[in-house]
Amino acid sequence: MINDADYPDGHPFLDFPNTPESMPVTMLVFILYFTKSKDMTADFVKKCNGKEKGVYSFKKYREGISELIWFYYLLVSVIKTNQIKLQDIFDENHILLENKSKFEFTFSIADPPCKIAFEVKSLSCDPFERENCLVIKDGQSLIKPFFPSLKESEFLRSQTESLVLTESTHYNQISQNIKRINKKCIGKRNSSEKLYVFGTIFITTSTSFEEFYSYFFNDEYGLYDTLKRSNLDALILASLDAKNDCFLDNLYENEYIQTILPHPSEELMKICKGLRLDNYIALGDNILEFVKEKSKQKYGFYKIFNRDGFLNIIPQEATEEQIEQYLQGLKSDSL
Repeated sequence: MINDADYPDGHPFLDFPNTPESMPVTMLVFILYFTKSKDMTADFVKKCNGKEKGVYSFKKYREGISELIWFYYLLVSVIKTNQIKLQDIFDENHILLENKSKFEFTFSIADPPCKIAFEVKSLSCDPFERENCLVIKDGQSLIKPFFPSLKESEFLRSQTESLVLTESTHYNQISQNIKRINKKCIGKRNSSEKLYVFGTIFITTSTSFEEFYSYFFNDEYGLYDTLKRSNLDALILASLDAKNDCFLDNLYENEYIQTILPHPSEELMKICKGLRLDNYIALGDNILEFVKEKSKQKYGFYKIFNRDGFLNIIPQEATEEQIEQYLQGLKSDSL
């Protein structure tokens, strides 16, 4: 399928298996074996082509594989937990509502009897791509306003020792993504079968995971009330780690998958458990205390990590000992 997909020169799949990007190809093989659907697998192959204006774009590729990775994670979860009786899987051409909205894919399960429509939004606000004046210097202090209205704040003007990341907030993107997913859910359903809608924000690059707590739960700017008024049954924040095992167990165990249920129920939580989506940060009005505490922050404080060929943005409070441990972990062959 890959050979027939007209991938551009430089695409990592073309060097399989001699490529660090071999895991997504392995995922495609798994999906074909599990679903027995050449059409669905070919659709994922197409979405991963990374082509932009006729040439390979790593940014476009990174966005394209998000849906593939998420679909794979859910399939593996069904197998590992053995708590979901999966009857069928539908691609985006399976119409669930009279408004003819298309979701990325849909699971039909027997217990409890329902369908789950999944919508995936890839989110990338990489400061190394977005910020024009970012100096790549190890230890350089950075400040990021989480909310656009704070870009010209007096506090930022007083920060003369730090570079300000003015173009890297995710806030508006998340707000628009919630609205787009919700718009798909409006309308009469085509059958009486129960339907759940799960939205996923797949974070491909970010300065921190915790900043999303502020985006949703900050008392002044938080989007949680908007989410509760929407038709989404679950919103999941998902991100890859620097290193990931073949079944993505590390994402679940290290809480790189975090779930918000605006209107929780016993049935919904049973489904989430079977899909390894039960690392909850909010259940209705019950928000985890550490999440509420983190959500008070309106600015993020970081520094650049640039050592031995590795480049990242890390918390400003990271000690030299912690940085060295992080570096050795990146160099290690083990997870």
